[in-house]
Amino acid sequence: MEIVYLFIKDHTKLKNQNLNFGCEYIFNYSEEFKNLNIIENDLYINNHYQLNANTQLLNITSIIGQNGTGKTSILNFIRNNFAQGLPLESPCIFITKIDNKFVIYHTEDLSIENKIDLPNFSIDRIKQKKEQIKGQGVRNPFEITLGYDFRGFDFTDLIYFSNVYDTSGGSFDLKGIYDISTNNLVLLDYDRDIKSKIITVATNHNVLASYANNELHRQINFIHKFHESNKLPFEIPTELIFTIKNDYFKLTDNNFLNNSNLYTYIGNVITRAQLSLLDYIENTEKKIKFRLIINIYLSFVVDFFLSHQNIDDYILIDEIFHSENKNNIEVSELLENISSLYDKFQSHFSNRYENDHFDNIRKLIILVDSINEDEISSIGFSVEGIRVNIQKGDDSSFDQFMKLYTGSIFIRPFLNFRWRNISSGERALLNLYSRFNSLSDSDILAEKLNKHLIILIDEGDLYLHPQWQKSFVKILLDFLPTIFPNRTIQLIFTTNSPIPASDLLSYNTIFLERYLDSSGNIFTIVKDSLNEQKETFAANIHTLLSDSFFVDNGLVGDFASLKINIIIEQLSKRIYLTYDERENMRKLIHQVGEPIIKNKLMQMYNDRFNLDIHERLEKIEKILKL
Repeated sequence: MEIVYLFIKDHTKLKNQNLNFGCEYIFNYSEEFKNLNIIENDLYINNHYQLNANTQLLNITSIIGQNGTGKTSILNFIRNNFAQGLPLESPCIFITKIDNKFVIYHTEDLSIENKIDLPNFSIDRIKQKKEQIKGQGVRNPFEITLGYDFRGFDFTDLIYFSNVYDTSGGSFDLKGIYDISTNNLVLLDYDRDIKSKIITVATNHNVLASYANNELHRQINFIHKFHESNKLPFEIPTELIFTIKNDYFKLTDNNFLNNSNLYTYIGNVITRAQLSLLDYIENTEKKIKFRLIINIYLSFVVDFFLSHQNIDDYILIDEIFHSENKNNIEVSELLENISSLYDKFQSHFSNRYENDHFDNIRKLIILVDSINEDEISSIGFSVEGIRVNIQKGDDSSFDQFMKLYTGSIFIRPFLNFRWRNISSGERALLNLYSRFNSLSDSDILAEKLNKHLIILIDEGDLYLHPQWQKSFVKILLDFLPTIFPNRTIQLIFTTNSPIPASDLLSYNTIFLERYLDSSGNIFTIVKDSLNEQKETFAANIHTLLSDSFFVDNGLVGDFASLKINIIIEQLSKRIYLTYDERENMRKLIHQVGEPIIKNKLMQMYNDRFNLDIHERLEKIEKILKL
C-alpha cells in the first residue's frame, strides 16, 4: 500500500495545497469548485525504483524546500493522522493505492461533487466524530468534535527517522508508529531503562547518557550483524573499545541502602576485589581482565537479587567472602559462588531463561579469563579495557563474546562501548543503519512489523559529505529492502539539498516555496515540477544548484559576492587606492575561481591603473627584494 496523493486544507504554513507523491495519475483538488481533477501521468514508469524483482520498494518521494517551508510539517501530518489506532485529526483528502486499486478518502467537510468515472477507483467519505455533552449539571447540552472516524490503514505501519535533536519530543511509544528519531529515542530509551530497572529515577540519571548508551548498543548490534558486508558505503570502524561501567561500585541506590545484608555483601566483594588488584596482581593486562571479571560478577549479583526481592533469605552466607584469613579473590571462587547461588535458588526460577543466564555468566567469565593477546584473535586488551579489531579475519572470539554478553544481561548492560576512528558523517550513516536494523525481524527486541511500511525520513542526509548525499537515494534503495524483506515499502524523505533530487523523477519530487500574500502573511505553496519543467532525474547537480529555487542570487558565496562588488565599485568609480590597496586587490582578483569573473575584473584593473614603467619596476624590485 502507498499514499499517492494528499490535499491539506490547513496545517501550519500549508493552506489548500495538493501533494502528489508520484503514480500513473496526477490529482488536483479545488475546494472552491469541490472538484477532484484526475489526469493521466504520461511520464509514469512502473516499478522504476525497484533494483531487482525480489524487492518491494513501491515508490520514493523527496520533499525539497528552504528552511521554514514546512517539509517536516508534511511528515508530521502523515505521522499524526494515518497511524493505526490514531483518529484522523485534520480535514483532508488522500488517495491510496494497493494492488492497482485506488481509494479516495475525503473528510465530509471537503466534498467531491464531480463524478469519478475511472476503473479501479472507489470513494470513502469520512464522517466527523461528535459527542453530545448533556446530563446532570449541564444546563445547555452541547456537541464536541472528536476528530474523524478513520483509524489508519490496515496492515500498515509508519516508521519515522530523524537525526535532528531540538527537544521537540516525538511519538513516544504509540502503536503503529515506530519513531526512531533522536527526539523520540531520548525519551523512549530513558523510559525503557527505568522500566527495565537499568536506571532508577532516584539516581538522577542523565537522560542523554541513557540515550547515548542505547544508541551505541544499536550500533553494536548492526555492526555485529553486517561487519562482513561489502555493501556499506563507508568503512566499518576498525576498533571497538569495551570499558567498565562504574555504576555498580556506587552503592547509592535505595534498593541497596534499604537492605543491609545486600549492601554488606556487595561492599565486601568490592573491598576484596580492590585488595586483589592492589596487592596480588602486577601485570596490567591481568588487572584489566580481573577488573572486568569482577564487574561481570557484580552485575550478575546486583541484578539477580534486585529482581528477586520477594526472597527473604537470599544472601548466601559464603565462608569464602567472609574469611578473615583470605583477602584476595580468585576467579575460580567467583565461578563456584555463581554455581552455589544457582543451586540454592533454582526452585524460585519461573523460566528457563534464568538457567541460561547463569550459564552465560559463567561462560563469559571463563572466556574473558582465557583471552590472550595475539596477532590472530580479533579480541584483546588495551589500557582502556577490551579492544576488538573487527577487521581481523578470525572474529570467532568476538562473536562468542557478543553472544555471551547479550545473554548475560539480566536487567541492565554492564559495559560501555565506543568506536575509534569514526567521523561525524560516518556516525550519521551508522545511526541511520543501526536504528532501522533495530526494527528488523532479526533483532530480538523488535516487534513484528506489518506487511506494508511507510517510511518517513526527515533530512536523513544531514551531516553527510556531498559525495554521500549524491549516493543517499541509492543507499536507501539498497538497504531498506534488505532490512525489511517480504514487505512493501513507500519512502518519503525531506532534504534541503538539490543533490538527492538528481536521482528522482520529476513527478516524485515535491517542491515547496514560500509565498507572501498581500497582507504580509507567509504561506507555503507546492510548485508543479512538471509544468515548470524542473527535470531533476540525472540532471547535473551544478544545474540544479543554479536554479533560483535552490539558491537565490547566484552560486557565489554571499561574502565573496560582497568583496567582488566592492572591487567593481572601486574600479568603476575610480576611487583612489594606495599601492598596498592596489596590491591586495590584484591578489584577490587572481584568486577568484570563476574564469569569466576573474578575467573581467583583471581587465577592469589594468584599464583603471594602466601601470607606467616606474610602477612596474617598483613592483618587480619589491618582488625580488632588491
